[in-house]
Amino acid sequence: MNLIIHSTESLVFRDGRPFGDQGHINGGSLRWPWPSTVIGMLRNRIGLSRDNNYFTTKNGEQIAEGKIQALEEITATRIQPLWQENGDNNKWQHLFPAPADALITKSTNREEQDITFQVHGFNYEDPFTEGGVDLPWHNWRIPVAKTLEKPCRDSPELWHQDTFFTWLQKGEISEKIPPEKLGISLPLPDIRIHTAINADTGTVMESQLFSSQGIPLTTAATSSQKAGRFGIGVELAHIASGDNPKGPCYFGAERKTAFIEDLPNQFPPCPNWFTDARYLRLILISNGDFGSWAPSWLLPDHKANETNWCVVPGTDISVRLCSAFIPRWQAVSGWDYAKKGPKATRKLIPPGAVYLVELKDPSQSQKLAQIMWGRSMADNLSDPNGCGAVCIGNVSLT
Repeated sequence: MNLIIHSTESLVFRDGRPFGDQGHINGGSLRWPWPSTVIGMLRNRIGLSRDNNYFTTKNGEQIAEGKIQALEEITATRIQPLWQENGDNNKWQHLFPAPADALITKSTNREEQDITFQVHGFNYEDPFTEGGVDLPWHNWRIPVAKTLEKPCRDSPELWHQDTFFTWLQKGEISEKIPPEKLGISLPLPDIRIHTAINADTGTVMESQLFSSQGIPLTTAATSSQKAGRFGIGVELAHIASGDNPKGPCYFGAERKTAFIEDLPNQFPPCPNWFTDARYLRLILISNGDFGSWAPSWLLPDHKANETNWCVVPGTDISVRLCSAFIPRWQAVSGWDYAKKGPKATRKLIPPGAVYLVELKDPSQSQKLAQIMWGRSMADNLSDPNGCGAVCIGNVSLT
């Protein structure tokens, strides 16, 4: 089942950190929801579609464990940002995270005041040819930028499909790109100031100001992008007959309203660029929830001289990790409905992280790309919350 979630309100998403922590007066507000928030809302909707009293208990008792397990069987294959320009009501465009191994610089034409971006790649070099490093793995490769220019800080966090696929195929983009062609920035926070109200008198309380922060999925036109709206695309699996999450719903904090509808768009198919490729890049398009910096089946042995050959789960394909380009981890928590308490904080790998793998048999490269394309790279190539989904790209080596 393919669904699209959209809203005209400023939705409030938080990472689970408690209010009042120093520097976190908004409770760790986010510019995009965690996958667990999205799939949790959809499971809630499906539970209510099965029974209006699905989550109702007597005298504050815990929800029956069997009910929670039944909903946890519903999984998300992918959760992905989508974009729709104003006036294009029937077309949602897929958006992809900016790859971590893309170094983006910006130039401005002072006469015409046009801004363009230049996307530079990285070479994955053998560090042991120039005196060595303190890594124990002799097959490891270090990413080295192809330019010494200073990267810009305001490039779009989300790329359009055409640009992203060019990057996957070539590992670089030679021409200069205007901002509207490269991608779209995540929604900017909508900050509102409120004042407390005296419950007895209905009047304003003195010196009792506070703020709330949300993200508007509907955006106005700017100098770098057209007006339009964001959506959250979800592909659900293991849906029972009669399950129907579609319709208006509460999404995120503060009971903001969103709408769930059918999504006609299909995820783009795997291209055929990977014939006899010795190296491939696995690029996360959703947060990775591996419990570490890589899934356990791919983690190297720190005591070995070379990273170990690993069999991709459920296949006969052997690969080994040769490099990784991973941004800083992100903290996520949540609420456990079964235990009625907070969940332990976990560390997620941000979308856009890159893993460089070497294939033991390069003739299996296209087969590997077909198997992993759009799927999670977690331990069994699936994640119930839609985490760890990847796209495959070619790589430049020296």
